Amino acid sequence: MVLVKPIIKILDKQGFLPKSLLEMHDERQKIKEQLNNPSTPEHEREALESLSWTIKVLQNKDYGINGSGYFRYGQPAVTIATTGLGRHFMQFVLDQNPSANIACDTDGVYVVGKPNIDEYNKRLNKYIVDKFGVESFMELELEGPFPNGYFLKRKNYLLQRLKNVLL
Repeated sequence: MVLVKPIIKILDKQGFLPKSLLEMHDERQKIKEQLNNPSTPEHEREALESLSWTIKVLQNKDYGINGSGYFRYGQPAVTIATTGLGRHFMQFVLDQNPSANIACDTDGVYVVGKPNIDEYNKRLNKYIVDKFGVESFMELELEGPFPNGYFLKRKNYLLQRLKNVLL
């Protein structure tokens, strides 16, 4: 049996995967801006929603492949680091305004009210620079508003959009 010890390095330049993910993020942001524009026709909204979810799945596939034991070039250490750091940063967000938190899942916090997202991002990025000594490309974003929501348990909820449409 050969034992190996995975080592996670923080590089001084941005690799191809973060660049690709950032491009997809930027494209998804443009789509969300169109969805938030009241003049976007309803028939275009369905296509934009679908495209937005498709991009989200593409962004998440790399994480899933790394965590799978069946892919030749997967690396569970990447998944462990991603999950651990993601949870660490999620806790940071939860600690910012605990009284407003309703529920938390793997990549989102549901809150009452509309937080100042620019302030959250400023605090989070300062925290990352101070704690890890690296430039941060992390960005929190808002989705909603949702006038109503029903939370049964973690990852098991219903959200109501404006115009009484269920998500």
